[in-house]
Amino acid sequence: MERGVHHDLESFILVLFYAAMKRGLESRAWDTHPEVHRIRKLYCTVFGGHTIDEIVTGRTRLVNRRPDFLLDALDKPVSQLLYSCRSLLERQYVKVNRQDFDHTPAELELSRQRVITYGELYQVYDLAIRKFSKA
Repeated sequence: MERGVHHDLESFILVLFYAAMKRGLESRAWDTHPEVHRIRKLYCTVFGGHTIDEIVTGRTRLVNRRPDFLLDALDKPVSQLLYSCRSLLERQYVKVNRQDFDHTPAELELSRQRVITYGELYQVYDLAIRKFSKA
């Protein structure tokens, strides 16, 4: 597979998740949070892989099941930023069985995998900056 710009944008999103989780866990800010054990497990799953299979499994873990317990532990602006970034990853990772649809153009368009673009990531960041400014 040829490496494209969308891979770099995906990596940047993963670095944001890494930084937010690492900061929350190392600062011990979440020690009293009821979901701290799930957050630690997610962190190890997503960022602790040593083989290609473990890395792929970790990355898709953020997408296959929305990590609400992590998003709830973060302050609102960061939570919204990561939620929006996760949505971009989800769309990029989508794998759809075309037999599940009636094959109408609208349904096929909704199910189509689309790579992350600079413009979309800028929109997410601009929204987050506006929210940070208000907070």
